[in-house]
Amino acid sequence: MTILFYSVEMHLFVVLILVFYQPIPRTVKEYNVEQKEIYSEKVKAKMGKRTYIFDARATRNNDYYLTITEITKKFREGGNFQEKHRIFVYKEDLNKFVESLSSTADYIKRELMPDYDFDQPEDVES
Repeated sequence: MTILFYSVEMHLFVVLILVFYQPIPRTVKEYNVEQKEIYSEKVKAKMGKRTYIFDARATRNNDYYLTITEITKKFREGGNFQEKHRIFVYKEDLNKFVESLSSTADYIKRELMPDYDFDQPEDVES
């Protein structure tokens, strides 16, 4: 009796796996197909150590969101590598995010660094 019960449970488990199984993307290319990239802009820092990527993306259900990725080049004795940080901004937060980003950038330009020419940044070695 116990063996039969185990077989029925096992059969149900296998059926559930076959019905609901969704493969996990294994590569970046597969991930990008899964999360549809609609629009992208790349901003390279003047000194070349940082790159910012702004992507408009869509989920499978056509729900849209923004990703901001910072890619930093790191140099070590063993070789070079890239460090990535990503922020996801969802549609319900987009207006507040853009307003806060804009007002913070304006504050830095106007109050903290009024004499700095942001259109022609200095070449500073870091």
